[in-house]
Amino acid sequence: MPDGSPVPGLKPEMLKYANAMWPAPSTPDRPDGTAIAYANPKNSVGENFGLARYDYVISSKDSFSANLTYDDGTRRVPWGGGGGDPNYVAMSGIRAQTLGMQETHVFSAGMVNVATLGYRYPQTSCFSQGAIPAALLSGVGSARLPRQRLRACPEATPI
Repeated sequence: MPDGSPVPGLKPEMLKYANAMWPAPSTPDRPDGTAIAYANPKNSVGENFGLARYDYVISSKDSFSANLTYDDGTRRVPWGGGGGDPNYVAMSGIRAQTLGMQETHVFSAGMVNVATLGYRYPQTSCFSQGAIPAALLSGVGSARLPRQRLRACPEATPI
């Protein structure tokens, strides 16, 4: 049904919902009545990183050091092909923490003992969230729908 032909059984009052929830096509209608919508919705990434190090000389033969890293990131990726639909977003949060400790003891010029301990704690969470476009809300702006936890993050690669 090329170039805006009427859809059988279409209720005209539903058009405002369809037009607000899905982007308008960017290409002409294809022979099968479909078209492609290319969009460039907001895709944001937040990143916080921290690093701490502690060195302590216990004696002329003993020393201790510790380091702690903290990495916290959030990514919002629009869903859908052709750049995504701005009304549907997958949010993923990735947090990684590491702790490393090292104690060095010098027994003699030819013998040194080093004890090293490390710990890593990664966390990942993923949510999807839709939005109600402003065109459907009278004078209130747009509204975010409740988050929904996903079983697997789409395009879940480390930030």
